[in-house]
Formats: sequence, structure tokens, C-alpha cells
Amino acid sequence: MGAARGARARRARGPALLVALLATRPDLASELAALVRHALTTARSGEAALEALGGMLRRAAKDPEALEHVCVLLPLLAAERRDRDRLRGLLNELVRDRDRPLDRSAARRMWDAVTEGANR
Repeated sequence: MGAARGARARRARGPALLVALLATRPDLASELAALVRHALTTARSGEAALEALGGMLRRAAKDPEALEHVCVLLPLLAAERRDRDRLRGLLNELVRDRDRPLDRSAARRMWDAVTEGANR
């Protein structure tokens, strides 16, 4: 039980660090997005990266400042159609979660940010 809790805490720090870096070093947004995109598309890390990204989106939905930073990152993550489909699927899953649905207003902002990635 303790090991599982420790693993969850370590996974939670990753997205928090990402948001903190986006807040303090916005000039690194493209490079950070490239790292996240690589993690999402790598077979060994894709599932864990998507889970961590989902957690980050959930936390950002409750924090307006974090939401701003996430909405800067999302278009950079949505470079290709496959990336956008993955992100839209994740957002749909989070909104439709029966136990903890994502706030629809925040989800709409995130969805718009993903769509913006198509226009880059």
C-alpha cells in the first residue's frame, strides 16, 4: 500500500513540475511540449504519460492560473492529427468520467486549445 501511494505521489509531481516550468520559463514551452509529445508517442511510456497528462488536466481545471499554462501547452502538443485525436479522446474520457467528471467550462477551453494546434 505504501509503495503504491509513493508511486502516485511521484507521478503527480511530474505534471506539477511541468506546469511550474511553463509558469516560470514560458520560453521553454516548445521544448517541454516536444518532450511530452515524445513520451506520449513512445510505446514504453505512452500509457503512463497519457495518465499523467490526464491528471495534470484535472488539476488545471480547478486552478485558473494552471489552466492558462496548460492551454498554452496543448496547441504545441496537438501538432499532428493523431496528436489532436489522442488529446480529444483524453478530454472526452475526462468529461465523461462518472465519478470525477472534468469541469465542462475548463474542458471547453482545453478543447479549443487543442483545436488551435491544427491551425499552427
